[in-house]
Amino acid sequence: MNREIKTNQGNVSTMGFMMIDFNRPHLAIFASYYRPHLLLFAADMLCALLTAAVDLAFPMMTKYTIDRLLPQGLYPFFFVMIGLMLLLYVLRIVVPLK
Repeated sequence: MNREIKTNQGNVSTMGFMMIDFNRPHLAIFASYYRPHLLLFAADMLCALLTAAVDLAFPMMTKYTIDRLLPQGLYPFFFVMIGLMLLLYVLRIVVPLK
C-alpha cells in the first residue's frame, strides 16, 4: 500500500511500515532500503570484490610466470603457479554455484 502524505517537510511516501522522505538525497533513500539487510549487503559486496580480485590475478600471474619464472628456468615454481591458477579457476567456478 503506497500513499503519499503532505507534511511541512514536503512529500513523504509510506510503503507499509517505512516512511520515505523524497527530499533526501537519492543515495540516502537507497541506503534506507538496505539498512535491514546490511549484513547480507556487506557479504555480497565482499564476494563481488573477491571475484574481481581473482579475475585480475590471472593476467598478473601469467605476466609474472612468463617474465620471471620461465626465463630463469624455475620450472618447479612454474608448475606451482599453474596449479595455483587452476585452483583459483575451479574456486571461481564452483563457489558462486552454491
